[in-house]
Amino acid sequence: MNRPSLSLAAPLELLQWQARWRALVVAVAAVAVLSFQTQGWFTGTPRDVVLVLATYLAVVATAAFGAARLSPRMESASVAVTILADVAALTAITAVASRPGHHDWVLLVGFFVVHLAEYSFSRLAALLAMVSTALGYLVLFAARGDTSAAEWSEAAYALAIYLAVVGTFMMQYASRRRRLRRIIALFERAEQGDFTEAYDLVADRRPDAVSAVGNAYNRVRARLEKLVLTDALTGCLNRRGFDQALDRELARTARGDSNVALLALDIDHFKQINDTHGHLAGDDVLRQVGSMLRALVRSGDVVARAGGDEFLVLCSDATREGAEQLAQRLCEKVAAHDFAGQGARIELSISIGVATSDMVPPTDSAAELQRRADRALYEAKRAGRNRMRCWSHEAGLTAPTSAA
Repeated sequence: MNRPSLSLAAPLELLQWQARWRALVVAVAAVAVLSFQTQGWFTGTPRDVVLVLATYLAVVATAAFGAARLSPRMESASVAVTILADVAALTAITAVASRPGHHDWVLLVGFFVVHLAEYSFSRLAALLAMVSTALGYLVLFAARGDTSAAEWSEAAYALAIYLAVVGTFMMQYASRRRRLRRIIALFERAEQGDFTEAYDLVADRRPDAVSAVGNAYNRVRARLEKLVLTDALTGCLNRRGFDQALDRELARTARGDSNVALLALDIDHFKQINDTHGHLAGDDVLRQVGSMLRALVRSGDVVARAGGDEFLVLCSDATREGAEQLAQRLCEKVAAHDFAGQGARIELSISIGVATSDMVPPTDSAAELQRRADRALYEAKRAGRNRMRCWSHEAGLTAPTSAA
């Protein structure tokens, strides 16, 4: 059975997986204790050892498998029962099999119970293991009955060392767990195509293996962003990257008084270019158009290839008049440029539809902005191409403007 993922598995899943390993550890421990008893190294009887370990296995199996069938809401109770069973079995074995002077083994082995609880479950589970181990040790020590003040002082000293070591470990592990969760969150956002945040290495005051993982994420972040959000042919953003940029820009404008403008543009009669000069020439044209658009817009504007021969330009802090001027300039520049495609000189033009966010209702603004820009683009093409049209409330669209 494969080990479940710690970031995704529920406590009961982990308990069920660990129950098999606990059974194996118990079997090894039983053989070891019984063997030591035959050599006279441990006290007690084999019957006591077998009874303790059998009871422990019964409790662990019930917590791991029984609770899952009774109620999923009993996960926390099952974890607590299992941890208490670990400590109780450790304490009982120590009581029946070891001499009084060796009771400090409870604290040593109890540290591993704390580690398992912290690693697999939660801080609360680790605290339960730490406290119950300390109480078990005190019960064993008090049960001797003939302890002196000096021996109690030694026990208190051993317990203080145990609590200091375990407390330090838990604080260190809490920091590591918190940073690991941060990295997991970054990867989960990256899975959705969001690469806006990097792992904060400055916050890691003590660089360690977790820092190395965060640094590795930062190194591949730029490459992943380019692979996931960039159109491989033109170098512009792809549709996913554009949608994220549009959502961010609209959210920003909603908090202020600025507007954004969206330009939707198509290459006129692009199919004829493919039919006449071939698809490789068409790809050359798309690359050159994408490069030209990126060179003509402002540094903060976004250029994306929506698919086929359709491009999108998102202009931040833009007025309607500024967006119209940009669209007109793009039409003129493209019409005046000679494009090269597989050795052939190709003349072409573009049609552009313009929409601005100040004309779009706040609800569903991203979809509505794109719908209006597409509608304006359709009207520009229907009016004869090589022109721009802008959406308006009064007539739905403005009069066509030609770049010819």
